[in-house]
Amino acid sequence: MSQLLEHSPADVLRYALVAAGLGVMPNTTGSWPVSVGTEPNKPDLVITCKDTHGRVGGHYGTGDRDEFYGVQLVLRANDKPSLWVKLNQLANAFDTDRAHFYRVTVTLGAKTYLLENVTRRDNGIPMGPERESARETAVLNVWLTITPTN
Repeated sequence: MSQLLEHSPADVLRYALVAAGLGVMPNTTGSWPVSVGTEPNKPDLVITCKDTHGRVGGHYGTGDRDEFYGVQLVLRANDKPSLWVKLNQLANAFDTDRAHFYRVTVTLGAKTYLLENVTRRDNGIPMGPERESARETAVLNVWLTITPTN
């Protein structure tokens, strides 16, 4: 049977993104803070990981099955070039950075997870500018395979 996660898949991915140098934890110095759930008003350059639908794969007749957790990354930047550079950087990392997104251990407090892989579901979707601020936004949808290790 699939093991229950104590942390959200979005939070696991946030820690993996920070470990890969693709963002920083909120309230620290550096660019592209990675939040979970709710997008902060500031700064302009931000990544927000949101849990979304996943999918269930094969069933083995033993109660075990493959489970793919869905996460949507919402990117926001003050201009389109900055947005597209970051979107492409993330997509490339998920496709090629085996050191950070393929069979790596992610630790959140006392809990550890094996992040088996991150699979992109799309190339990124431009969402246009925000109404209030005109900052540019896009989303990138991924599936994660995660196994608790303790």
